[in-house]
Amino acid sequence: MRSWHVPSGRKLGYGALVDAAAKLPVPENVVLKEPSQFKLIGTPHRRLDATGKVNGSAKFGIDTRLPGMKFGSWRLHDVRRKTGCRR
Repeated sequence: MRSWHVPSGRKLGYGALVDAAAKLPVPENVVLKEPSQFKLIGTPHRRLDATGKVNGSAKFGIDTRLPGMKFGSWRLHDVRRKTGCRR
């Protein structure tokens, strides 16, 4: 993950920010919003990924295909039936 400062275009990984963040003081008294001020919490939201999942157009990691990609599988010994692996 990266942190990006839009006006300057500078980018830093979160790991580079950890040391500086650890030196910041922890706030004593934090004022929280009143529930009446919430804009997103408690409101319905449309699932943007639902359509692709329903119609099969969504791409998942397992759907990745690379040029020259090879496929493999494991065959396990069935201990309950005391049979060996067939080749």
